Formats: sequence, C-alpha cells, structure tokens
Amino acid sequence: MKRLTCIIALLALATQSAFALLSPLDQNLKELKAIIDSPELKQYIKTSEVIEYICHQECLYMISTNEQEMFVEVEYQPTDRLGPIPFNLIFHKPNPKGS
Repeated sequence: MKRLTCIIALLALATQSAFALLSPLDQNLKELKAIIDSPELKQYIKTSEVIEYICHQECLYMISTNEQEMFVEVEYQPTDRLGPIPFNLIFHKPNPKGS
C-alpha cells in the first residue's frame, strides 16, 4: 500500500511538471496578444506603418516596423500557480530606424 501511494505521488508530480512545460508557449501568446491589442502600441505606431517583425528575448520584445523600432518590457507579477504568469507591459518610445 505504501509503495502504491509513493507511485501515485510520483505520477502526480510528473504530470504537474509536464503541464508546466507547456506554459511557455501559452505565456508568449498571451504577451503577444496583449502587446498587439494595446492602445499604447497604436499611440506609437502610425496606421501607415507595417510591422516587419517582433523579436523576443527574456523580458523584452522588440517591434520593428518599416519606419521605426520600439521595445516593450514585460514586468512579471509574482504567482504561485502553473500556467501563464500575470504581467504588465512597459512601452518605450520608438526610435527611427538607423539611429
């Protein structure tokens, strides 16, 4: 009986870890959606501009358009649960390309 309890506990831990491995994709998608839907992005980027690419590294996204580049910081909030981590976005003023 003790052995069965240990096996069940180990399986539960392994399952929880497997779910935790799935969360980075969900986290990135949630962050990207928040950036794209943000009114702040629309304040900085003109409607005539085209987003060429978005680059992500650590807690920072770089958005490059045909005219300028800007950075968006992700400030993570503490949490004790699995899944997407709550966050705030900090938009930095864009710089013209080539500067």
